Amino acid sequence: MLMEARAALRIQPSIKPRKWQKRALELWVGEMRGIAQVVTGGGKTVFAYLCIDEFFQKFQEGRVFIIVPTIALLDQWFVDVTATMDLRAQPETN
Repeated sequence: MLMEARAALRIQPSIKPRKWQKRALELWVGEMRGIAQVVTGGGKTVFAYLCIDEFFQKFQEGRVFIIVPTIALLDQWFVDVTATMDLRAQPETN
């Protein structure tokens, strides 16, 4: 899935990061890379949104690629990310 930033990219204010997400984001921002190993329902998707938001604040013309193993997850990400963030998303299934 290719996502391109619009001028005013922001996560919806209703998303409130958990304590672990705030700390993990502080660590992630330095090199903008890392692995989040969290239980199902633990907030990995929200953490990904926080990372994407930070990335686009630094690289306004940047691109983010989300790679998923199934079409079902691609559809889930596409619907969720376009509803949650101010992005234009273009699903690519090659």
